[in-house]
Amino acid sequence: MQRFREHMVFKKYIDVITLIGKDGKLRPLKIIWDQENCYPIDHIYSVKNGTSVVGGCGLRYECSICGNRRLLFYERDRWFMESEKP
Repeated sequence: MQRFREHMVFKKYIDVITLIGKDGKLRPLKIIWDQENCYPIDHIYSVKNGTSVVGGCGLRYECSICGNRRLLFYERDRWFMESEKP
């Protein structure tokens, strides 16, 4: 957990419905935030190696989820997002 812009930020591991293309690239399609909330990924703006303010590194997807720009990380073999709630 890190303090970022006067807010506590947590690493939240999530389930992601992902397409693996024939070229081996991962394309996240939907995130499953919890048992009740599933959100489609509207658009992926960029994919690059990156680090999170809460620690961890891997592929960083800058994407639009329900019209909001968010960062989604693929770290080794699982997905996480930065969240203001644990």
